[in-house]
Amino acid sequence: MRLAARLTGWDIDILTPAEYDKNIDDMEKILKPVEGVEDVLLDKLLAIGIVSLGDLPEVGTETLVTELAVTEELAAKIVEVAAEAAPKLAAEAEAAKAAAKAAAAEQAAKAAAGVTDGEAGSIDGQSAETSEETRIKREAKMIAGLAAEWRAAKNAQPEQTEPAKASATEEP
Repeated sequence: MRLAARLTGWDIDILTPAEYDKNIDDMEKILKPVEGVEDVLLDKLLAIGIVSLGDLPEVGTETLVTELAVTEELAAKIVEVAAEAAPKLAAEAEAAKAAAKAAAAEQAAKAAAGVTDGEAGSIDGQSAETSEETRIKREAKMIAGLAAEWRAAKNAQPEQTEPAKASATEEP
């Protein structure tokens, strides 16, 4: 992709189908209210490779005027509206991704701790904690349990004395 971008001089974005569809929906939602923007113009924007509102300020008005045969005023209005809306939509998308990641991490922590959705308010009778605190406590309990098992196993084995070790290793 980097080589293709260097060779063509184009900015190449890789989008999932869901991201592509969301970008198209956002373009329609933001640009349709602009007087003079119709479905045909939106289709032409897609045909020349403009697939998000963030692309419009980069492309500028000159490309819209020459490639799509729109008036200078309409091109300026489209670029202006896109430049205002693109950062807001990008921030919303980042916030949604962060919220989804946090929810997934919380769900994974609950699953690892054996907490069901009905127990979300408390863990082992304690107040709700962050997933990091829960993980640390769970690991501390595991380590304490392993140490206790090790001590019990060590105490259960009879200690060998030095002469017994020596006689066991010597062969006639």
